[in-house]
Amino acid sequence: MRKDARQRVTAVAPNWLGDAVMSLPALQVLAGASGVSLSVLSSPYVARVFLNQPGVDEVHVDPAGGRMQRIAVRVRALRSIQARTAVVFPPSFSSVLPAFLAGVHRRVGFQADGRGAILTHALPLPSREVHLVNSYVNLARAALRDLSIEPGEATAARIFVSEGERSVIRRRLAGITGGGYVVIVPGAAFGPAKTWPEERYRALCATLVRDTPVILTGSRGDKDVCERIARDVPGVHSLAGETSLGEMFALVEGALALVANDSGAPHVAAALGVPCVVLFGSTAPAWTAPRGADVQVLQHKVHCNPCFRRTCPTELECFNGIAVEDVAAAVAGILSRPAKKAGAPGKSLG
Repeated sequence: MRKDARQRVTAVAPNWLGDAVMSLPALQVLAGASGVSLSVLSSPYVARVFLNQPGVDEVHVDPAGGRMQRIAVRVRALRSIQARTAVVFPPSFSSVLPAFLAGVHRRVGFQADGRGAILTHALPLPSREVHLVNSYVNLARAALRDLSIEPGEATAARIFVSEGERSVIRRRLAGITGGGYVVIVPGAAFGPAKTWPEERYRALCATLVRDTPVILTGSRGDKDVCERIARDVPGVHSLAGETSLGEMFALVEGALALVANDSGAPHVAAALGVPCVVLFGSTAPAWTAPRGADVQVLQHKVHCNPCFRRTCPTELECFNGIAVEDVAAAVAGILSRPAKKAGAPGKSLG
């Protein structure tokens, strides 16, 4: 039985990688509040994001299995934690249901998906003109407001990479890169309307690899496209689907630059201090652009974007308006800068 008198707050983490990274400033608002003990409930897919985060006392990871099993396990976890407040970042009905079933006294989240009856504190769902980092921070502050607890500071997102993960990547890159490299992530889990065309990534790789090694990465779902590009462009190598999430973090940490669609990878790069070029098509930078000191967003505005569709009903004009030459020039600008000091984010692991 827990005996200390701290206010027990549990954050229900987002399910997508980029959203998980964007929730980190909100977690610092909760973790930095006086008298709060913070735990996180997370899917296995994004749990690595929360490892070693300051002020996070526990991370409870869902087991493999279906939705009902996940809900049952989360109910048990919340009862074990003795959580009094649950801050639910995802907007789905199922994400707040475990807190309701576990009898968590205060259940705070956005009003969405018909779940108002099982939230005790429902905030209006923000528009997509409000950056998701700000929306999450506002949700965290609202959760503390009724407790008369002063919130912590909303610090910039950071991800922590272990030396073991760096060592794995050093071994994987041995003989491939003798120095710096560029990481390219051509996939996006949401759908093809968020993905710059494969042939343009192929042309970009062919341009960049003349001067700098190129490493492709992504999830298992990106493996085929990455392997096709690597097969077609000599000197390009693919690690897609072959690393853990933490090892992917180490790969990105060692890169000179990263190029990706609006997906989780550029948020990782920004949280690691690695320069990134982010290609937006159907989605809105105002809502989900990575927050960082060295982020370049490229988007071709057309009459129909942002549409937030998974697939494009026309000719993908938004992405087809982003030229290979423009992306290559953005990367070249990054690579032309003076080299960073040894040990700094973005320095080669080679």
